[in-house]
Amino acid sequence: MNKFMPLTIGLVMLSLGLSAQTLGEKYQLPEEPGELRADGVYQLPASLLPDKKDDLNAFFRFYPDGTFIVYHSRVSPKTKPEVFQTNCNFQYVSSAPAPFNKDYTLKTSGNISRARIAYPDKAVLLEFDVRKDVIATTVRTLDLDGKLIGQTTQYVMHFQQITWPAGSGN
Repeated sequence: MNKFMPLTIGLVMLSLGLSAQTLGEKYQLPEEPGELRADGVYQLPASLLPDKKDDLNAFFRFYPDGTFIVYHSRVSPKTKPEVFQTNCNFQYVSSAPAPFNKDYTLKTSGNISRARIAYPDKAVLLEFDVRKDVIATTVRTLDLDGKLIGQTTQYVMHFQQITWPAGSGN
């Protein structure tokens, strides 16, 4: 029995290594690792707000210091660029009711970044697999005891470059 234990462990580790893939690989995103860009926003095609409004998208604006804001909007940089550029800035977003819109901090290792957004009754855990101009995102919602609520969801967030107006938190 003891002779087969190292062989069994080795085979298990090999099979886990072969089947493990990042979200970027799963969704066939560019192989080239990317960096979070500060010259625009990444659009999550869903809302992170607790009321689950279907007509809102979450836009992530990342800053070079490793922080980001989440801006929920019905408009996008493509549909109403002036409105979006004015409203999706640190001063405007951080003045909205917490905890929905404020700056959050990323923990990054390689091209994988993670963040936690705390709500009064739950927490949302985000994992970003950053590729060139696109992010594969995993969203997990946990209750106050740390147990998973609902299903883990995965999204692809595309980058939209924006020329920010003066005073928009650059």
